[in-house]
Amino acid sequence: AWSRPNVAAHVAGLMLDPAHSTYFPGGITPTPFGNKDVKKILILMSDGISAGCCFTNWPERNFSNQYIYSYKPDLDELQRTCQMLKENGVEIFT
Repeated sequence: AWSRPNVAAHVAGLMLDPAHSTYFPGGITPTPFGNKDVKKILILMSDGISAGCCFTNWPERNFSNQYIYSYKPDLDELQRTCQMLKENGVEIFT
């Protein structure tokens, strides 16, 4: 089995961003980032290894790009993604 916590963080970012609620039809549209009345939390379960086929390729501060394929582990991308989510007020637990 492959472990890709950066992909999980990417998908969580899409789920928490109201601009991308069309990816998850039938659900409730999330509140915008920065709303002080709503706490957004990500619980990221991982074995700490990032190996496998797919990783996310986001420009800085942009959730709109999807996946590209690579066999290169990319923990740096996971850190960048989590940092971006934290800057938008998401609390992350792992």
